[in-house]
Amino acid sequence: MVDKPSATLSSDSSHDHIPIDGNHSTIVKFTSSADPGYKCVVQRLEQCIQTASNVVERRKVGASGNDERFKLYNYGTLGKLPHIAGASFNYRRLHHEPICLNGTREDVLHRIRLWTREPESACICWLSGMAGTGMSTIARTAARQFYKDKQLGASFFFSRGAGELAKTAKLFTTFAYQLARLNPRVHEAICAAISKHEDIAKHSLRDQWKHLIQQPLSCLGDATTQRHSVVIVIDALTSVKTKMILS
Repeated sequence: MVDKPSATLSSDSSHDHIPIDGNHSTIVKFTSSADPGYKCVVQRLEQCIQTASNVVERRKVGASGNDERFKLYNYGTLGKLPHIAGASFNYRRLHHEPICLNGTREDVLHRIRLWTREPESACICWLSGMAGTGMSTIARTAARQFYKDKQLGASFFFSRGAGELAKTAKLFTTFAYQLARLNPRVHEAICAAISKHEDIAKHSLRDQWKHLIQQPLSCLGDATTQRHSVVIVIDALTSVKTKMILS
């Protein structure tokens, strides 16, 4: 229930407050277009329409009017990049796959966390083990934790006999697609690389790594200037049909 005087028209941008003789169940009528209340309502509506139009326009070209990240995104630059949506750790095809139970694998998970926090550590943490020993479970658990900590840049979970998920053809383009969500500067750098190298998806893996991963991430600075490392998780690399050699 509301009181009758609660039916008013006000504006945060101006400090006037116009009482309207009506409640929430009646139609308010002004005496004529010359009514001060009518003129004020029309003015407010015109301001709202103009504000809404300005917001739409800013979103088209970026909030600052020259934000290339939004321009590139609106033109579908990222959409030109071939990628595999089902490769990420949290895609629905993996929803039934287990993660480590609380209190299990604590030692190895702790060592992985320490690895990401040490600036002088090696760039690659290689987790190996016999088939069936839970390496993929550890990888999913680590990826999920990195995701929660906002450290996960990208993930690719290979799957033997699963078409493109058993090949490296779209590995780095998929990484780039995921990394573009990481940071506006990374997003802009990746889109710029796609625009500069329109056929990047046909380039060698070495060139894709250089233009889509290494150079865009370099805009974040070195490990000593970052609060957290950016982690990329790859699982089941032994399931890959083609060899991947990077120097």
